[in-house]
Amino acid sequence: MAISSLCNHPIKSHTELIPALGHKPKYGNTTLATFTQDGETAWKCTNKGCNVIGVHILYRLSKVTLNNTTVTYNAKAQKPSVTVTTRDGKKLSASYYTVSYKNNTNIGTATVTITFKNGYKATTKKTFKIVAPKIAKVSIYTPKAEKKALTAKWKKISGISGYEIMTAQNAKFSKRKKTTKASSNVTSVKVNKLSSKKTYYVKVRSYKKVGTKTFYGSWSSVKKIKVK
Repeated sequence: MAISSLCNHPIKSHTELIPALGHKPKYGNTTLATFTQDGETAWKCTNKGCNVIGVHILYRLSKVTLNNTTVTYNAKAQKPSVTVTTRDGKKLSASYYTVSYKNNTNIGTATVTITFKNGYKATTKKTFKIVAPKIAKVSIYTPKAEKKALTAKWKKISGISGYEIMTAQNAKFSKRKKTTKASSNVTSVKVNKLSSKKTYYVKVRSYKKVGTKTFYGSWSSVKKIKVK
């Protein structure tokens, strides 16, 4: 003897428990949800012998947020994640919306467009800022005077690509200016071919290369030394 089950009611025979079939809905008469109104979709079960009808409610959209509104430039496309909540305070599944990004690689303001679907009808935009990396300021020590040369010394900084050392014969760094580069793993550099018995001004700054761009920190304080 065949035993069948209605959608919500399992049937127990003398040999086994036959589970409920579960409703197989057919949807129609849909009202789309937005930021100002709930949506609803009427449905009717299509299983034979089941006459249940109902309404599926989609709570209206409440809030859209980005997990980061300020990010640091890294030469790549930045894509902060999106979170959408509905009026009942629950997180909306990403299956209900698509996300697109614009101007999200270079320093400046990027735009995120969120377009809703699958019972929702709305589009909203969010922005986030891409900022330059923060490069630490160098602490410089008093240089060592040498014959027609000087040795600049500074405190090491981590997370950078290198240092730039500038010397000149005046505090405005406009007379006999000279620039020397040093790698990130050193804390001193000797500047040669200077004029004997002359006073020199020295300053140092750090820099970091990200992709094809180079970012510089602020110059250190200025030190003065008379070479031998």
